[in-house]
Amino acid sequence: MNNPHQENFESSLSPRFATYVASYLIKQGVDPTPLFRQVGIYYRAGDELMAPVPPTKLRALLEAAAKFMGDPFIGISIGKHFSFEFSGLNALMMISSRNMEQAMRARIKYDTYINNAIYDRIQTTQEHFIHGFRVSTIDNNNIRHIHDLLASQLLTVLRTGSGKSLSPVKMRFVHPAPKDRKTYFEHFGTDDIEFDASINSMAYDHATARQPFITANKTLNNLLTRSVKLLLSDDEGNHFTDSVYREVLRLLDSGVPSLEEVASNLYVSTRTLRRRLTNEGVSFQQVKQRAMHKLAIQLLTMTNAPLSDIAFQLGYSESSAFVRAFRTWEGVTPQKYRNSLVK
Repeated sequence: MNNPHQENFESSLSPRFATYVASYLIKQGVDPTPLFRQVGIYYRAGDELMAPVPPTKLRALLEAAAKFMGDPFIGISIGKHFSFEFSGLNALMMISSRNMEQAMRARIKYDTYINNAIYDRIQTTQEHFIHGFRVSTIDNNNIRHIHDLLASQLLTVLRTGSGKSLSPVKMRFVHPAPKDRKTYFEHFGTDDIEFDASINSMAYDHATARQPFITANKTLNNLLTRSVKLLLSDDEGNHFTDSVYREVLRLLDSGVPSLEEVASNLYVSTRTLRRRLTNEGVSFQQVKQRAMHKLAIQLLTMTNAPLSDIAFQLGYSESSAFVRAFRTWEGVTPQKYRNSLVK
């Protein structure tokens, strides 16, 4: 692809995550400016943080904050003290939902607009309502603090909505187990916590997932939902390609999406989607290929899934077709790429 904008896609998180760290430090009587400067994130009191935050920089910021504060569980601490005056549209939309199930489905549907580094999914079994998530990063660094922050903040939002100190039935984390697990058991309220899992997840019983939120507000929820839809379909910005890319990436979790499916989810017609991509110098096929490339890297890096399973998820009927495509993207076969990660 020749468009620099398309080539420079980078997994990113909302600027709000940097705000959450800054607000927590300030409430602890700490000036965040030196720590932000140390890791290369702009911060100045009174200025709204606008630039998306790559997971690598958020990891570095959290590690710097953990060291400065002497808190090995800084992610849990920040999430535990999450305050809604610093939240974005998504958190507000969640607590104004009817219940956890509606809140989580809304989060997953709209969060990819600004958090293309987070991949969420909902799974329901006969016994449990399960939210799974993973963070896309290919630098092989331990991002435990990010996992902790996401899980802890989410639980704070759900506890606020329910008005109760609800807890998951069981939890799974991708990162290795820390030496001291007591903080996890105490904060999340369950002793069924495993580490080194294939995906981070929080499972709740169905009664908890459907328990009415005391913060439910249908009027507010409708207003917030319309606001997010407006952001998704805004014709004034010049980053529509990003929105399409994120939506394709999200939908790839359950199969290769069609042009019609992506357009519907972004609240535009297929004709408008093609036109706006053309105006930014790319085609839908190019965006889809870039998303498939990204997901392939993530699956090879973060999972032990067989190449045949990865090929199937990316829509290839044969592994050989996936191998050819990956060699075009990276110059090496998927297996050689995966082998290089453990050296």
